[in-house]
Amino acid sequence: MGAFLVGVDTNVLLDTLETLKETTRQMNTIHVAFFIPRMVLRELDALKVNNPSARVALRFLEDESVRPNPKVVLEEAVSSAGQNNDDSIAIACQMNNVTLLLSNDTALRLKVQSLGTPAISTLGKSPDRLFKQIRENLVEIDFMEFQLHDDHVTPAQNIKASIAELIYAEKIHPLLTKELGEEMIPFFVKPEVLTSLDALVRFTVKNYSLFSTMLPRSSKPILTKLAKTAIEHKDIESILYLFGVGVPQWFRGMKF
Repeated sequence: MGAFLVGVDTNVLLDTLETLKETTRQMNTIHVAFFIPRMVLRELDALKVNNPSARVALRFLEDESVRPNPKVVLEEAVSSAGQNNDDSIAIACQMNNVTLLLSNDTALRLKVQSLGTPAISTLGKSPDRLFKQIRENLVEIDFMEFQLHDDHVTPAQNIKASIAELIYAEKIHPLLTKELGEEMIPFFVKPEVLTSLDALVRFTVKNYSLFSTMLPRSSKPILTKLAKTAIEHKDIESILYLFGVGVPQWFRGMKF
């Protein structure tokens, strides 16, 4: 799948930093990083003397931006100055190909949406809920990007890859984290499991005892049969049902 940037507004870092921190950890399962516009850094810097939350947010950004495989990307310079701070953030998102903005400012959300970028609030949301919303937005965008720009991957592969990433992020990764611990997952899961529905089904069958409490009893013979052949479009809704994952809206409207 392609890599995407999710923009973050200043108020998200000040008001819901703990939610953002946990969501950052969950994002290890998808090819996404948080994008911090230079104007957001300026606003935090201006607040740091009198606002402890601003200092904590800056430390978080510093720590995350320098770790291996960082999930936070800092804008190197202001893309273009707007008439006010919100305008500068909106322009930065547009110029840096941000595909989703997190902001608790209604006016800013409306501005970026008018430029064609989806935007959502983080207020009142658990990390799981926020992660799910991010993933749902980006899975739909990712599929459309593949349809428009990818000459080497077939539409069928695009669809199956999006479904595999959805199932892995929503069901398989949380269970593996609970049973094995986050640090052991890279040694247990091959990369193709995240992006190939066929590989994900084979992985599930091979390690069925690990997933038996999550799956219905009838799932083993069905998945075993599917693991022996190439998965077709007609099988996808059944697979989503077995894993307890809702059918994405973009998939519902497709005709095969």
